[in-house]
Amino acid sequence: MALGKKWIQPGLMMVTGSLSVKFLRPVPVNSEVCATAWLEKIEGRKAMIRAEITGSEGERMATAESVWVVIAPKV
Repeated sequence: MALGKKWIQPGLMMVTGSLSVKFLRPVPVNSEVCATAWLEKIEGRKAMIRAEITGSEGERMATAESVWVVIAPKV
């Protein structure tokens, strides 16, 4: 949910169309990490969003790709 939440406009509903996560290395307990997500592109009702988690020294721990789909509000 956090991947798509940043780009949701007020009153707009989005659902996860797909989500793929690659775990690249273990994250030690109690370590500090940085999670970053960005909008890759928009095609019609679909938003492609990518994200990554990096360790304190900048090493990539995990990456994610997701597709979010805008759904029409019920009338």
